[in-house]
Amino acid sequence: LNEEILNYITIILQYILEDIVISKELRKFYKDRKPICKFNFHKEFYKMFRLKQKLGITSSVVIFNYENIGSEVLYELEHQVRALDMFCHVKDKKVIVFLLPFTGHAGAIAFSKRIGEKFKELKLLKILEVDKPTPEDTTKEVLK
Repeated sequence: LNEEILNYITIILQYILEDIVISKELRKFYKDRKPICKFNFHKEFYKMFRLKQKLGITSSVVIFNYENIGSEVLYELEHQVRALDMFCHVKDKKVIVFLLPFTGHAGAIAFSKRIGEKFKELKLLKILEVDKPTPEDTTKEVLK
């Protein structure tokens, strides 16, 4: 084994350990409630919350609502985002939540305009900063 391979192994193990730690952290927020999004969305959301706490790095949440939307539009929406961005469809609230890591308010506004122009069935509800550990806590006032 050379040094490069050992570095790769270390990185992979660190990544796995980070997921385990984050999973344990997230579990305490969901003892008495059901998550609104898929696990990966919650995991990335929590990472962005921690980065905000530790380093002051801003991430944004953009929330759209809709009256009627087809599965083909949902598929297209999910694949319209950067590789870093995350998508969450909260069906019972008729909202779509986008997590935009490392994106401040100005970037979130530009994103919301681009999505709103392309998908006329969506209406911008709110742009928020990731400042709480879960999507539910951050979006509580909007998703009542």
